[in-house]
Amino acid sequence: MYLRNLMFTGLIFALGACSPSGDEAQPSQNQDTRFTLPSSAVVIAKMQTVRPAFEFPGLTEAIQATETRPMVTAEIKAILFAPGQMVNQGDLLVEFDPADYQAKYAVAEAQVKTAKAAATQASSNWERAKELKPDGYISEMQFDEIRAIYDTTRAAVASAEADLQRASLDLERTKVYAPFSGKISRPNYAVGTYVVSQSAVQPQPLFELVQVDPIYVKSALELGAYNRAVLLRQRLASEGKEIPEMALTLELAGNQEYPYSGTFESWDNTSVSSMGTITARLQFPNPDGLLLPGQNVLVKGESIDAVDRIIVPQKAVQIDQQGHFVLIVAEGDVVQRRNIEVGIRVRDQWSVQQGLAEGERIIVDGLQTLREGMSLNIQDAG
Repeated sequence: MYLRNLMFTGLIFALGACSPSGDEAQPSQNQDTRFTLPSSAVVIAKMQTVRPAFEFPGLTEAIQATETRPMVTAEIKAILFAPGQMVNQGDLLVEFDPADYQAKYAVAEAQVKTAKAAATQASSNWERAKELKPDGYISEMQFDEIRAIYDTTRAAVASAEADLQRASLDLERTKVYAPFSGKISRPNYAVGTYVVSQSAVQPQPLFELVQVDPIYVKSALELGAYNRAVLLRQRLASEGKEIPEMALTLELAGNQEYPYSGTFESWDNTSVSSMGTITARLQFPNPDGLLLPGQNVLVKGESIDAVDRIIVPQKAVQIDQQGHFVLIVAEGDVVQRRNIEVGIRVRDQWSVQQGLAEGERIIVDGLQTLREGMSLNIQDAG
């Protein structure tokens, strides 16, 4: 699956620190002596086709998890799963001895029948009383008594039906089914154990169940990258530019590539102010249950569509309070500072989003001895 999500596109193109771009004013040449620089210390800025990519550490997390506790007081009759087994939603997992609850259900069912029979007789008497009263065949007191019996029997039916429903629910709870598909823990009780419903005496659940397919991968990202992503999102939207698709993959321990691609799910609704980070959450299919909650992984993203960028060696890029910059050989072979806006890293090189033009000469060696405005004598290797 591929991700068309602006947030991650923003991260890719904005992971590097942003700084003002554009040329500085031409410096004055205040060096009388020309500094000799070998031609091998200068490279020409060239446009290259690259696929923007990124990687950052992540941690797997279950989409949902549950601790199932007994809802009835009874002896465990059967445990129908093995520790670590993948179970499907609706699978029967635990059976309790239903004898007591079957008896209670039978009693409740009989009480409903008795109550309904009494209500039927009371209803018949009530209908007859309504016909006799206008002709004076029964007194007002008798009429009221018949109506009271009718109302009482109707209430008794409702109460008996409620007891039957409760008994039915308790009987159903003697069988425990998987609420969703996932990986199950070992059982905390053995067959024959007498458990008490919702009791503090037995605080452990019957079992734990976690959904592992699909599974979340979360990662804490620096807020600066997040902010740049949001701003880039707004700018691209206003310019009507198309957002490149991204392929999201995982690298597991041992440099093993995970076989399924993922999708971006969401950003957390709050940041961790003490760390200056915000959590991104991705979702990956996990049909084989290979990924387990709490597993460390490396998240990788790569653009499906290639882009053209000027690429410069990483060793040529310096940084100070103004941001990233390089030293170039300007017209007249003079050293000139050039502020740049870097984008993604491409192995041992930086892509440059703004600040350099194709064909400009970039100094990559001897940077510690060079100063802006110095005149250069560039010598070819003999």
